[in-house]
Amino acid sequence: MNNFVKALKKAVSIIPRNVSYPALGTVLLQGDGKNLNIVATNDEISIKITVDCSFKIDCCVNGKLLCDFLQSAKDVQLEQEEQSLKIYSDNSELELPIFPSQEFPSLPESTGDKISIIFASDLKDSLKKVGFIPIREWHDESFKTSILFDYQYGLLKVVASDDHRLAVCLIITEEEITEHKKALLSRDVILGLENILPGQGKIDVQFGDNLLTFSYADVEESMVIFTRLVSGEFPNYERVVPKEELGCCDCEFWRENLIQSLKRASLVTDVINIVVNDNFEISGFSERGKFKEIVPTIESCGTIEIMCDLKHLLQPLSRIEDEKVKLKFVGEKSPMVLESKNYIYVVMPVII
Repeated sequence: MNNFVKALKKAVSIIPRNVSYPALGTVLLQGDGKNLNIVATNDEISIKITVDCSFKIDCCVNGKLLCDFLQSAKDVQLEQEEQSLKIYSDNSELELPIFPSQEFPSLPESTGDKISIIFASDLKDSLKKVGFIPIREWHDESFKTSILFDYQYGLLKVVASDDHRLAVCLIITEEEITEHKKALLSRDVILGLENILPGQGKIDVQFGDNLLTFSYADVEESMVIFTRLVSGEFPNYERVVPKEELGCCDCEFWRENLIQSLKRASLVTDVINIVVNDNFEISGFSERGKFKEIVPTIESCGTIEIMCDLKHLLQPLSRIEDEKVKLKFVGEKSPMVLESKNYIYVVMPVII
């Protein structure tokens, strides 16, 4: 029963608030007494979860209401009648209207080349590390509010960008295809995936013509997620990343030390001035006050003075779990690079 409730909660999370016709706002439940399929959809993402369950039902029902009731109920039984679904639990009884399963939109077919990610957590973490970047209002062109999945030679790169920054997360895969594959997903889809992707186990990614499909299975459930692609050509992000040999100043930090220093600076300023010489010093001022602090480094070489938006530097740091991070500088008017394991974040300086 717990597996059913967990799966139902995932499916319900993608159901839109406003729908064009009633069946779209429901979940499809199809059970044969051994396995139960739970299906939900919206304009960009569809999900099908299969769990072991003894219910024999075949209908569409208000998934949010059912999920809210089941989370606090015990010893639940479901019985389908001609026009309703009855839910019995201890001394409680809930009756919900249903729609015929034939009215639910059909799911797309899984086609295309497939790659496998050994650790599903790598994919989930990568979405967290890049998904905060695209701003919906940044530009009218849809590809600029999307996340790029770029696969080649056993390496999957998950990429996001806007006018001021770029993030690239690297995932090593089990190489199963030789072609170079690219797919664009909207930021809304990425937010949905963050909620429903598993945190462990192996996950397969399939590149279709108009779909990117994610699938996995374990002892508790199996799941297939169909995501519709965004049209457009993502910019050549590799040109934005500064070359290793061009750096003039590198600094390595304990991540938590750097975060705390930046948070203290954020109390009085939104933009910091960074001076690297014998020390790594950050400073800033506003009508709220003045701030200056020397941030301890593990290792530092080179000199530079550069200005940076505090929020743009704090956001990726709060999503990285590595203990150590590196900051690399090219010049006071050139992008600065934040690096950790399998992660590159490029941010433009503030130029006054």
